Amino acid sequence: MKPTGTMARAEAWLLNKGFGFAALEHLCREAIMGNLRKLKDIVQEAVDKGATSVEEVHQAIAAMPLEMLESIEGLEEPAKNIKELRQKSIGMVYDIIRKINNTAGELAEDIIGKVEKDDDEEV
Repeated sequence: MKPTGTMARAEAWLLNKGFGFAALEHLCREAIMGNLRKLKDIVQEAVDKGATSVEEVHQAIAAMPLEMLESIEGLEEPAKNIKELRQKSIGMVYDIIRKINNTAGELAEDIIGKVEKDDDEEV
């Protein structure tokens, strides 16, 4: 399938300037890798912000019954201790989610970098 419109003009311009199809392919791959990197960043940020938002809601809902128990005489201290333990355990779960998200982002960045390096060696 022959490119049309802007792609056809870009191809013609590059060929006219002495760039071969390999250079054109290389430029296209660079653009694709740049877009993949941007997409990776968007997804990673969305997961991170989403995890933080869900954690905040989770913490707020989980706190409600313990706050009620804290208002009962004689249960204040045990309820407070349980509340602190619950906050830490929920926080740890969402910290792990964010850490996995960060590791997945680093892995994706490594893969993109290796593909770019392979492309550079081919040209």
